[in-house]
Amino acid sequence: MKKWVFIIVGSFLILSICDIVHAKSIEEYFSTIKHLMRQGRFMDAHGEVQLGLKEYPDHPGLIYALSDTYYYLGYFEYAIRNYLVLLDFMIENGRADSEIARTHFKLADS
Repeated sequence: MKKWVFIIVGSFLILSICDIVHAKSIEEYFSTIKHLMRQGRFMDAHGEVQLGLKEYPDHPGLIYALSDTYYYLGYFEYAIRNYLVLLDFMIENGRADSEIARTHFKLADS
């Protein structure tokens, strides 16, 4: 009986470690999102952004990508909300003017 419990618990621990090892880096998320966006697969890109935000919840690049996917899917109200959140973040953190200008343009276009 103890042998089976040990095998089951050991298997569970190995599978848990495998999940941690297979976590994507932020660069991998951006690469996948960019590829999907170029193909016009905005819903798939949106799903990838949401997965990325689970691992990197406040990453400004992912928030920008989320805004973009909402924009291209036609959900302008959600896009605007996220662009505004991103603008606040960039202003508070002294981000480059070109990034702020690009976000302003997307916001105005929404």
